[in-house]
Amino acid sequence: FISLYTIFGATTMETKHKVIGLAILGACLCIGFLLEILSCALFGNVWYPMFGVVAYVMAPIPIVIGGFLAQKNPLNHNEGRGFMEAGIFAGSFFLVSGLALPLVLAHAGVIQMWAMVMSLAGAAIVYTTILAYLFVFHGMKEEEF
Repeated sequence: FISLYTIFGATTMETKHKVIGLAILGACLCIGFLLEILSCALFGNVWYPMFGVVAYVMAPIPIVIGGFLAQKNPLNHNEGRGFMEAGIFAGSFFLVSGLALPLVLAHAGVIQMWAMVMSLAGAAIVYTTILAYLFVFHGMKEEEF
């Protein structure tokens, strides 16, 4: 029997807790994506809710690019805060799109109501997992959001 501790070479108690936390967050992420896939496959085999997964993938990209440009600002005008704000705005657009898409599809009659519920539950689990990862492993505070 090989444990996660020996695979990652965890020696201290803090490292062991981080490995367990990472495993739990990974399991939650898998459950969220499973709910997304099941919302498509179980109710009429309509795969439109999978566009929400595209929003999950695209949401952090503008924030990362904005943070990179904020650090590399040659003009050093206001510490490059405008790039970061633009990245947060674009990331928020993808976040809202990922949450609103199942609602719009259900309202238009493209997907069934239970598919919308499962898709929103999967989205909530995925976004909560991402926030938990940022709080636990990167030490972000609520004030930074």
